[in-house]
Parts: sequence; C-alpha cells; structure tokens
Amino acid sequence: MSDKKKKYLGLSGIIFSYSVVIEGDTNIKALTDKNATKSNEIIAFLKKSGIDEKDIKTTTYSLEPRTKYYSCRYDQPNSGKPCLPSEIVGYTIRQSADVKVRDFTKIGDVLAGVTASGANDVSSLQFTTDDPTKIEDSARADAIQKAMAKAELIAKTGNFKIGRLLSIEESNYNPVPYYESFAPKIMSAAPVAVPTIEAGSQETKINITLRYEIK
Repeated sequence: MSDKKKKYLGLSGIIFSYSVVIEGDTNIKALTDKNATKSNEIIAFLKKSGIDEKDIKTTTYSLEPRTKYYSCRYDQPNSGKPCLPSEIVGYTIRQSADVKVRDFTKIGDVLAGVTASGANDVSSLQFTTDDPTKIEDSARADAIQKAMAKAELIAKTGNFKIGRLLSIEESNYNPVPYYESFAPKIMSAAPVAVPTIEAGSQETKINITLRYEIK
C-alpha cells in the first residue's frame, strides 16, 4: 500500500557571489591598494545593510600575471637576432566572496549596492531553504498514516484482514523549486537598477509503500 505526501519548505535566504576584478601594470602595490579599497567599500556597504559578518565569506583571492609573448616569425622577421623572451606586462587581481542575505526585502538593494560599491561581477544566485529534516519527517509521518488508513479501508472493502507489516519502503523526490529569480552578471558599476527577487517556496515529496500479510 502506497501513499505520497508533499510538503513545502520555507526559503531562509539567498546566497550570491561577487568579484572585484582589477587589471593594472606591473606596479603590484598600486593594484593591491586599489583592490583593497574597493573590497573594503563593498564589505562596509554590506555591514551597513545589516548583513552579518558571518554571512560574508571570501572564497577567492588571486594575483595573476599577464604575459606578452613574442614570435620570431611575426615580430622579428629576418632580423637575425635572438627571439625576444616573453615578458610580464601587468597583473590581474580577482577577489571573490559569497554573501548570504536573510532578509528577502533587502535582496534587490543589496545586489544593486554591491555593484555600485565596486563589484564588477555578480553571479551565482542561489536560494537556501530551512533545515528540511523536520519538514521531511512530518511528510513521512503523514504518508505512513495515510498508507495505513488506505490499507485498512481496502481490507474492509475486500472483506479480509491485514496481518503483520512486512516492510516499509520510502522514495524521496528531488525538491522542485517554486520561485522566479534574477541573477544577472553585472559588468558596469553605474547606474544600477534594483532587480526584483521573488522568493517563493520549495517542494519536497516522500513516497511510502507498506507491505502487509493478508489474512
């Protein structure tokens, strides 16, 4: 005897990623100072917007050289000179972080403000849910009760009795999201429009199959 129960999970927040990407020449100090200024401005904005420090997590910090390569064939044709070696012409710094926004009314303003504060890459918008364990346990209990009631009804209708329970089988269904999201990759700092974010809900399903002896 089978029964399926569907429950909806409340969304607890949204996580997005942002990056500050800065290119410069070979003056590494000037480049790192510029990155630090922009990154600190973003963090200051987030904290001012009510984002807790524990919800801001730096995920990437990299300093990579940009190298120019010379081709003897195209850059020095028939010169008879040794081919020029490659040289570093500048560096690129990328600093990325994940941010969790727990207040859905602030999401649009936070996304726009992060970009206005200096982030030139905002992406990976993900909705997070409450701990699904309690919701799944509730769905599981409801499904078992309904399957037992259904078995009793069928036994009564068929004029037989059900015996001992032989097995319980459970099938979980992947949650199906119910929301509209806006996760732009923003490449310009100003002007910045405030995106609309719809939170919605998320569904989880539990399917229970009970197997009984028949008397």
